[in-house]
Amino acid sequence: TEAQVSEVIPSAFHSVITDVTAVGGKYLRLTGNNEILTQRPIPILPNRRYKLSWSRRLVSKVGATNDFVAGIICLDGSAGEVTHTPLQVFKAGVVSTDWVTESFIIEPTTIPAWAKLARIRLIANHCNNSADVTDVDWVLFEDITDSSFAESKANAASTSATNAAGSADAAQSSATASQQSRLASEAAFTGANTAKVDAQNAATAANTSAGVASTKATE
Repeated sequence: TEAQVSEVIPSAFHSVITDVTAVGGKYLRLTGNNEILTQRPIPILPNRRYKLSWSRRLVSKVGATNDFVAGIICLDGSAGEVTHTPLQVFKAGVVSTDWVTESFIIEPTTIPAWAKLARIRLIANHCNNSADVTDVDWVLFEDITDSSFAESKANAASTSATNAAGSADAAQSSATASQQSRLASEAAFTGANTAKVDAQNAATAANTSAGVASTKATE
């Protein structure tokens, strides 16, 4: 759901500026500590995950502090219950002619079970001088439950593949170590046999020398 400028509840503290570079050809200029709500309620479900995004810029800043607050007001089926409001505060940043896109995730745990509808809520130039000015180009409210689940499954599959590759590498390393150990054992066995043969040859040579010496002594 994209909130257009025409859907914002009218206020004496904001004005609509025509600009062909803006989304929809217009943007909203908010002067001073200014809270705005969308007029048209948006259907929501308590067990879903939502993302609220917007594009804004700080036109002028007089004081030292300037916050931008964004969120939703939850309503019951009759649009009468407004006691639960997930909000998030963002620092205004620096004065610029460039648009800044921001967003935050509204988790299912922050939405009450009775919620059926919601209105987008923005507070510009919060806690600051009445001369501060903020422009808002567009606001987007999305249900991202399914895309988040798909991303989670993809990440899990990637992790599983990484773990499998790690196990394969470990198995290969183990096999290589076993092969090297077997080769070392075979080399040791061969060396022992060689030493045994050398010892036998030395004993034979010694016996032969002893026999020769005995024969000469007899003579």
